[in-house]
Amino acid sequence: MIPLSSPFTIFQLDTVGYKESPPIPARAFDGWSWFYLISGEVLTEVAGTAFLVHNHEFLLVPPGVPFRVDWYRSSIGYAGGFEEGILKDRSYRVLQAALPVRIRFRAEDEGFFDELLLKLYRDRSDRAVVTACLDILLQQADRDRPAEQENSLSNRFLDAVFDRNRVVGLVSSYAAELGVTANHLNRSVKAHTGRTAQEWIDISRMSLARELLRRQDIPIIDVSVRVGLDDQSYFSRFFRKHEGMTPMQYRNKKS
Repeated sequence: MIPLSSPFTIFQLDTVGYKESPPIPARAFDGWSWFYLISGEVLTEVAGTAFLVHNHEFLLVPPGVPFRVDWYRSSIGYAGGFEEGILKDRSYRVLQAALPVRIRFRAEDEGFFDELLLKLYRDRSDRAVVTACLDILLQQADRDRPAEQENSLSNRFLDAVFDRNRVVGLVSSYAAELGVTANHLNRSVKAHTGRTAQEWIDISRMSLARELLRRQDIPIIDVSVRVGLDDQSYFSRFFRKHEGMTPMQYRNKKS
């Protein structure tokens, strides 16, 4: 595991548009790692599972759990890490988790937490302020982590769509797997994330396609199959529509 450089670290996220993270292998830290977004999205891979962090969501990764960032999309917010020794209270439920915890704070509290994280960043060298802000953040995370939120339909859909151990599927196949109709899935996902289920499927396909195309050892036809588009010519048109170039042009650019 990689030690933290100090009991608490924080840095700002400020990306414009879509930005891929360098292809760095997943790493595990000996403290808690976290992300908080004011706006935008961050796709992380934690212990082999994709976690998509949205605006006003907080992702907490336990010590020793390997993770990496796949991409940022217009991401404004903060990320960092902390050791439990900096806290006044270590009994929070979220700190008992063996797996990553993703929390969406209540809409009426969003402005408060934006300001709290800004203060945490500005006063990051003041241990007393850091401790107080972390305690407020974790206390609220405990309050806003009902079981039904963690198992919400849209979150389960996103976990499935970004699961890299399976081929990206169709809206109808995910709906059947989740026991709902395609229309119900679309409505739920749109209400929760602002995007339709099909838009998320396209985002997942493009993210995986970019990752695989950077590897010269994988034929483009195999990339097409892995992203759930068996017709290579259709895959080429799909990729060009979203990226502005063909898969081969993208591969040559990245080589």
